[in-house]
Amino acid sequence: MKIFYSLGQAAQSGGFDTAVGFVFFYYSVVLGLSGALVGAALAVGLASDALVDPLIGSWSDNIKSRLGRRLPPMIAAIPLTTLSVGLLFSPPPGLSDPLLFAWLATLSVAGRSAISMFHVPYVALGAELSGDYAERTSIVVYRSVAGVLSGLAITALGFSVFFAEGGLQRAEGYPGFGWSAAAILCVCMSACCLGLRRFAGALPQPEQIAQSLGRRLPAELKEIFANPSFRLLFVSAVVTYVAQGLNATLNSHAFVFVWRLKSEDIQFITYAFVAGLLLGVGGAPRIQARLEKKTVVLIGLSLLIANWLVLQGSWLLGVYSPTGAAALAPMQLNSFVAGIGLGFVSVAYPSMMADATDEHEHLFGRRREGLYFAGLAFANKAAIGVGVLLAGVALDVIGFPDDLGQSLGALPPHDVQVGLVWIWGPLPAIVAVASMLIFASYGITRAPRRHCCFPPGPIPARGGSAEGLGLARTRRTGLLTFITIRPATAEMEAIMGTSRDAAAEPSAWLADPEIVALRAYLEANTGIRGLDVLAVAEARHAVELFRRDGFVVIADVLDSAQVEILARGCTEAADEILALDAGRQGNRGSHRYSFGGSSLTRSQLHRPEWQMLLDIPVVNEVVSAIFGSEDYVLRAASGDFCLPGAVEYQPLHSDVRDWSGPATPFSAFHDPLGQVSIRDLPTPYVCVNFLPQDVTRLNGPTRQIPGTQMSRAPIPGLADEPEWMRLSTVCPAPAGAIMIRDVRAWHGGTPNVSDAIRSIPNLEFYAPWFREPIVPGITYADALKLSDRAQRRVRHCVADSSETLVTGATLRAP
Repeated sequence: MKIFYSLGQAAQSGGFDTAVGFVFFYYSVVLGLSGALVGAALAVGLASDALVDPLIGSWSDNIKSRLGRRLPPMIAAIPLTTLSVGLLFSPPPGLSDPLLFAWLATLSVAGRSAISMFHVPYVALGAELSGDYAERTSIVVYRSVAGVLSGLAITALGFSVFFAEGGLQRAEGYPGFGWSAAAILCVCMSACCLGLRRFAGALPQPEQIAQSLGRRLPAELKEIFANPSFRLLFVSAVVTYVAQGLNATLNSHAFVFVWRLKSEDIQFITYAFVAGLLLGVGGAPRIQARLEKKTVVLIGLSLLIANWLVLQGSWLLGVYSPTGAAALAPMQLNSFVAGIGLGFVSVAYPSMMADATDEHEHLFGRRREGLYFAGLAFANKAAIGVGVLLAGVALDVIGFPDDLGQSLGALPPHDVQVGLVWIWGPLPAIVAVASMLIFASYGITRAPRRHCCFPPGPIPARGGSAEGLGLARTRRTGLLTFITIRPATAEMEAIMGTSRDAAAEPSAWLADPEIVALRAYLEANTGIRGLDVLAVAEARHAVELFRRDGFVVIADVLDSAQVEILARGCTEAADEILALDAGRQGNRGSHRYSFGGSSLTRSQLHRPEWQMLLDIPVVNEVVSAIFGSEDYVLRAASGDFCLPGAVEYQPLHSDVRDWSGPATPFSAFHDPLGQVSIRDLPTPYVCVNFLPQDVTRLNGPTRQIPGTQMSRAPIPGLADEPEWMRLSTVCPAPAGAIMIRDVRAWHGGTPNVSDAIRSIPNLEFYAPWFREPIVPGITYADALKLSDRAQRRVRHCVADSSETLVTGATLRAP
């Protein structure tokens, strides 16, 4: 799939990015149009991008079709791009300067618009191929390599076939070159769309938006620029690519009129550049495995600056000024270094933009890949548009002769050559230094992205499915060690079997080498870094963290006596449940049980230990603040416990969802207009977990994915879940602590490879405005014994005074 996807990069790298150098030289030197007019005509295309890119980005974000939201504009762009590129190199002969300017400006606008129609949704689709921090870089590498190779093919075609033996200064070769380049683009873009049609059509469709594009776009643009990470990436990329574009636009001028190279020799400089580019693109992931993406960009910019200063500075100082064949090798070396630097930058920028889209979803509750990559596409095209404009104006400022290209071997005066070298080298270097200063404060790193939710689309497996036991092997990628999980062997099942519980001798299975390895891995890696565990005195900050992450942990809420009472109640309830399950099959996976799902009332509210939890002051304070009212109600008193030997991961899940069927499923929400999801609403219901024992890295801590309470992305299954999610566990947390969580956030169970049961009883509360059928869990007589506040909480859970409440354990609650 990545191969088919990568072919689409030919539209950008093999289109204007390669052709624009020829266009500028063709119109300014061969056709004799003023450099300022050429620059202005090409800059008109940039001005059109200011409108077209965000429009296409927003449009592709909201398309609903059987081909998905990205492919329709990409397919429509193929014939438009082919025609515009071919015609750009085929102006009618004999046009006056005003008409030639109009032809170039019109085709520049048409070409840029067509390429944007393909490239903006194409790059956004790349962000949907994966959500893994490192895998995204791999996708960008594939894309970059394909772009380099397509650009190389077009360059070789030009210099070897159409511009050989001085042909760069002859007009007759350009139309054939233009239509040949257009054909290459058409083939690559078509193959990309055909290869991705099934994948793109299977991606989640956007929610229907009633507002028109014109009405919603200003707010969407304001929203993306409200993200500091996007602002830094956008501005830095614009400045970087302007510098690169200014230099690239004048390559042919400098090679021919300063370094005095033959047309057919220039291609070998391009090949050296491409070799460096491939090395940079291929090496970026390896360097990124040890360094941050930000550092990779800064290294790349440093190499570009060196390329723009060393030879140019030596020439300006009169220290080293080779010409002709003697200049070829130094220029190749210089371009090789530049290629490495640009390769680093070209891989890191898109990969960082994909990371920023995750951050955006956390901040604003909606994904904006289309607009984000429209911004990056705009920044990239600014390198061509603004760079060409500056180059054209600069040529006129230094007095570059318009008719110089009419005579082979003619050279401009020395002072014009000096000016040309300045605007070709040192000036872009100064601009690049400004980009480095802007980029210095970018902050997203490889550390577990606590505040980012998981993006849509397939996710590469990190460690495979955890459906069985065992560690087949370990491998190190970046700063994380990933463990590949394999199904449990028959021998391992025999060792563990029913002995994986608290009542049996644990030494047999705990001593197994694979369990020892798993324990060591979890001890070293699991747990959310920088987990905020508040003290009771800091409970006023709990709502802030809850809204940010979808959960909050507060320590020392229960005193030691309450912890002991609760632990005893959990043990009694667990004993009753386990008496029904000698094989330890569980009802939430092997060796894993729900307290509520194992009760005839779907609740443990009939037990005094759970009733005690209704009168914990801190719980009332924080939950009231979350709901903005004290009039919330109890849904159930439940929780879960897992036994030693619960080695499987429980799949990530959410406890509420939207529905569209004829009947309302349990814990669901429905908007008949189809405009609002339950994830757009204020928190509808919370779960308060109470810890009767320490939760450690080994006894089955809850894994909680921060920031996912508002995410509409599909929840990854075990086979697709990345390793950082498996390690995103709420631990260590002390006995007596509570965790209050938004039930919409993604969560799941983890292995208990300790020697004791881990219990997490809970209370679940509905917001004052949210109701679903509630099963009675406490008798009328027992409810009257509760405090006034507790009675108000449980008022929907009380059995009628005339009814007999049947309680007891079961493995399958009715």
